[in-house]
Amino acid sequence: MDKNGNIIADDFQHGENFKIGGFCLIEPDVIVGDDVKLGHYVHLASGTRIGNNVDFARRCYTTGLCYIGNGVNVRAGSCVSKGLVIEDHAFIGAGIMSSHTRRPSHGIRRIEPEQYISRIGYGAIVGSRVNLTAGVIVGPGCIIGYGANVIEDCTEPGVYIGNPAKRSFDVADDMKIEVPGDYRQHCFDRDMVEEYLPHYKLPAMCDMDGSLGIVCQECGKPLDLENTACPVAVICDECHHKLVKRHRGMD
Repeated sequence: MDKNGNIIADDFQHGENFKIGGFCLIEPDVIVGDDVKLGHYVHLASGTRIGNNVDFARRCYTTGLCYIGNGVNVRAGSCVSKGLVIEDHAFIGAGIMSSHTRRPSHGIRRIEPEQYISRIGYGAIVGSRVNLTAGVIVGPGCIIGYGANVIEDCTEPGVYIGNPAKRSFDVADDMKIEVPGDYRQHCFDRDMVEEYLPHYKLPAMCDMDGSLGIVCQECGKPLDLENTACPVAVICDECHHKLVKRHRGMD
């Protein structure tokens, strides 16, 4: 424990200009980039990866394998669960709740465990007190209003509000985000998925020879894992580009 009450694992890695508040806990196998700021009472669980220029405010915490992209702003008291990818320049309001499973074990009866990967797209805004169901995708530039309950994908550009969250408005021109044409979504290393999300089930189909192949959750086509942007992808490059074009109003 240091003089500010922080408990930091010996193998913790951080980039330049790293700032940390007081009474934080950083577990083993955590890596953060340059210009990262942690508020007071932050907890980073094993498997957490944070990019550059990230503000992770007081009392925020992660629960395991997750990725917080470059330029992301996470406000006070938010839970970044294991299995959550937050793409670059997204804004996460105060007190959001995310999850990695839809099948919690409550000790009454045996429930087969399942884990999911969720994604918040490039430049998306998730308002305060939003609940994100495990496995959902918030598209690039989408806005999720205060207190919304997201139980299904929100990929069409727009403002989503309510319980359950529904698209209600167009995004105002001055709030639209331009996604770079060469942008590639972040991904988890397959070995880390196997270690930290042992009950994650990749979408699969039987090939002609009977072997299992991974398929895109959008179109159902087999994924070429050697050439796709994400080695544990849930969406193929073609569908990713379609989402980007749709966000730009080109489709």
